[in-house]
Amino acid sequence: MAVTFDNRVTMGNLLTIGAMVVGLSIGWATIEARQEALERRMEMLETAHREKVQESNARAAAVDARLRSLEVAQASQSSDLRAIQAGIDEIKAALNRLAPRP
Repeated sequence: MAVTFDNRVTMGNLLTIGAMVVGLSIGWATIEARQEALERRMEMLETAHREKVQESNARAAAVDARLRSLEVAQASQSSDLRAIQAGIDEIKAALNRLAPRP
């Protein structure tokens, strides 16, 4: 049994080459379409993430502002209470001076 090379191009050879070209083209187009879809989805997710981070930062800033205002209010109340206590002490001292001594 001798192996020989047939140098003729047959219809089967052409159909095989054509099928490979069509298959590769379809595969390439499919992969590229999926890649573009994934890129769009990734951009949407990144945008959503950025928006959530901005919302979170805004909420944190609002909480900080509220905390600062509460601290100022508490300091003001403490100051007022010290002033009231000093006034009460002065009244007590004045009453002690006015009270008859035994």
